Amino acid sequence: MKLLSFFIFFMLFFVVEVKCQMEQASVDIEGSAVTGTYPSSSSMLRGGQEKTASGILKVLVVFVRYLDDTENTSTWPNYNVLPTWAQTFVDPSIPENNLFTPLNLTDFFDRSSGGDCNGNLGQFHVLGDVVYVTTQHNQSYYYYDALVFNEILQTLDNPNESYNINFKQYDNWKFMSGDTLFNHYYKPGVGDGLVDHIWFINRGASRDGVGAEKTLGGAYFTTNDGVTINNYSGSRIFNIKNITTPRSVGGPAHEYCHYLFGGSQTTGHFDGRTYNNYGNEGRINSFALMCASNNGYMSSYEEYRLGWLNPTIITSNTNSMVLNDSHISNQAIIIPLRYDVSTGWLKEYYFIENYETQNEYSGANPFLVESRFNHTLSHGLLVYHVKNEDFNIATNSSISIVNADGRYSWNLVQGSSTPYDRSDDLIGKDVPTYHSGYDYRDYITINIGGIVYNDYMALTESSFGGNPPPNHGRRYNSDDFLGTEKDFFNTGFNDVFTKFSNPAAYLGDDATSTNSGFQVLGFNSQTKQYTLSIQVDYNGVLSLVPSKPQNIKMAIASNHPQLSWDENLEPDLAGYNIYRQENSGNIAQIAYVPKAERNLYTDTEALTNLPYDNISYTIKAKDTDGLLSVSSDAVSVMAIIPEPNLGDEDKIVKENYDFSLNQNYPNPFNPSTEIRYALKENAFVALKIFDVLGSEIAVLKNEYQPAGDYAVHFDASKLTSGTYFYSITAGSFSQTKKMILIK
Repeated sequence: MKLLSFFIFFMLFFVVEVKCQMEQASVDIEGSAVTGTYPSSSSMLRGGQEKTASGILKVLVVFVRYLDDTENTSTWPNYNVLPTWAQTFVDPSIPENNLFTPLNLTDFFDRSSGGDCNGNLGQFHVLGDVVYVTTQHNQSYYYYDALVFNEILQTLDNPNESYNINFKQYDNWKFMSGDTLFNHYYKPGVGDGLVDHIWFINRGASRDGVGAEKTLGGAYFTTNDGVTINNYSGSRIFNIKNITTPRSVGGPAHEYCHYLFGGSQTTGHFDGRTYNNYGNEGRINSFALMCASNNGYMSSYEEYRLGWLNPTIITSNTNSMVLNDSHISNQAIIIPLRYDVSTGWLKEYYFIENYETQNEYSGANPFLVESRFNHTLSHGLLVYHVKNEDFNIATNSSISIVNADGRYSWNLVQGSSTPYDRSDDLIGKDVPTYHSGYDYRDYITINIGGIVYNDYMALTESSFGGNPPPNHGRRYNSDDFLGTEKDFFNTGFNDVFTKFSNPAAYLGDDATSTNSGFQVLGFNSQTKQYTLSIQVDYNGVLSLVPSKPQNIKMAIASNHPQLSWDENLEPDLAGYNIYRQENSGNIAQIAYVPKAERNLYTDTEALTNLPYDNISYTIKAKDTDGLLSVSSDAVSVMAIIPEPNLGDEDKIVKENYDFSLNQNYPNPFNPSTEIRYALKENAFVALKIFDVLGSEIAVLKNEYQPAGDYAVHFDASKLTSGTYFYSITAGSFSQTKKMILIK
């Protein structure tokens, strides 16, 4: 698993697989660990492929210290002694009350496989023993990892050492038919002569240069009790003494699950295939365990493919479907889209997960990630589009998250004049494209002066430590590439997913719409349940509320705010309600625009030539049945509702003001913008514009002014696109702000 350098300090666990020695046998896949043909008409291989995904797996966890490693850390305060979190990394047995040690590896697999943390067990239990071993030599002595592991195994197997491990107790599984994948069964004390699994968890770095890997780097050892340990008898993890969350089990779980999901170095990760490097498949980073970079914890889709979760398949219109928290109840929903011609199995579908678990004690999976970069993820319905199911290897399926924020065309906000120099580039959303564009989780393609770049990402320059790779440059004004709170469908933000909405319900060919979709009818904050209306035909989709209005824009017409927006695609659309909010006051409907009129509305009650109040507008679509959509995104303007005798055009009377310089509005702007500032007391004011080199461009004010609030108009029609600065000096007060001109 290759590590993207610009993600390294944001990974939950440092999982790097730059090397894989997988030598998967070429065998026919003849059966499944899950019997029967569930789900109906969509049979596939589910369960553990190369190792078991059910029952009891007894393992050995070996923490390793190089002889010359004497560093103490906050998470490992005494290098001679295992910290508590390491001592309890796995539980030795199933407790009488069926409650495992919170947040350890045993707990992770129990909850992921259906356990509820209330005494009801899941399908898979990783139990075992933990030991701590110091190598006989310094780190530099060992040329590769297998030398370390073979030495440690010899120490553990030595009857003259205190360990004297009986390795036979870790051999309890064998294949039913030779080495046929998926077909293994529990045969405690007998097994197949191979240790089932050992985790080597190293305080120090790998001698092979990896961060973590599925295999044991070529180790081979035969114990005194006749059990063989080979390259595929375990996994290796490195550099764990300084992790910020000691019980971070995502890395070890990821490596074991490579054996469950199977596949090669590329197909073993959702984002491992080469065409994914600059494509839009496999974009489920942060929300799935089996991602090469920025892996999260186990998704409901992965649980489904391991046989731990049986989703409800909706094939007819369902007006009131209740979906419990998927990571408590192990419930999910499948909306079928397309079946494989040769097998009749489900090939393409929408997979809906209720992502509402909020802490380690409230849900079945305490390891769900709640923050990425500067975002704290909200909760809601996470929708996966499985575009091309691989019936054998789940991670080889084409799958992506349906981003509730929609898909757009993108362009350069800054940097278009220097197509070969990307260090000054800043990208931004352009217009909604419903199904054919990009969302901020994608690798984004932009044409710059005839040069096509297909690797832009929605990340800020700071994400790269201030030193981005030269072929990328700065990208976006927010770190959104790994997801935000707007990934989720929810009440209030975006509650409809149909072929009329953005994002739109289309097949994976991005050309064929589908008469399937859903509406979020409600959410119970106490039970964490969502109620959905799921429709699978044309009339059913039309029965849902209209989709969220898109591309609302603000312009100024004769000093009045003027709104425009894209027309909704629903054929039963009647018109739009227009809403206005002044400052933080109540939101009130001020107009209704019928469909027959242009998608344009001018608020003649508001004036923008004397900025004072912050007035924002939203729109709701209304259909012929009177059903309303959720509100559009808001646009705002500095304006007033006029009153008689306003006074001086340049000064706006306001009490209790202080010295201040506001952000210009709009920003970015083209070609004009307004700058507001306030004077606490009478002062000589100098308000000037500068370019990025510090050269003075314009002087807007250079005079004595009395105390008050002011607004100044700046016309940049003669300037080129780019970043500019405006600076004010008023008595002892001075301040500078940045603004962006886009043409």
